[in-house]
Amino acid sequence: YIIDSEKKMMLYRFKFFSINSLKIFAPFSSIHATTVNGRKQHNKSSSWWEYRAEIVMDSGKVYPISDWKKYAFDKAEKKARNMADITGANFVETFEECMCSPTRGLQGKYTFKSTPHSLFYDLKRIGLPLVLILIAFAIIMLVVNFS
Repeated sequence: YIIDSEKKMMLYRFKFFSINSLKIFAPFSSIHATTVNGRKQHNKSSSWWEYRAEIVMDSGKVYPISDWKKYAFDKAEKKARNMADITGANFVETFEECMCSPTRGLQGKYTFKSTPHSLFYDLKRIGLPLVLILIAFAIIMLVVNFS
């Protein structure tokens, strides 16, 4: 993205090999809020948090303004704050190990709601298949015992 502070516009630059294009992405007035979003990642032996800066538009659509980066909360927060300062959007403060989602504010403008990570989130993500397997196993055991 490119910021044109003179025209108060956010531009999108696309570059692919020799193809170059520059398009208007959004006027500053359509950017309602900025924040830092987090997501917990896992592999077989460890887990970690990744963060990126995001904006929410007047349509409620969320766009990333940085890439997901491991342990990069401060960097993403700086980018989101700068974007808010430049565009006049609301900066929604959040904390590490939190996830953000768009929500409509009191004046009808979109903002972000920050939700701390919880065990329920992990259970919802990986627990449902486990619960279904346990239920299936219990049903099989009941059928075998009554046969």
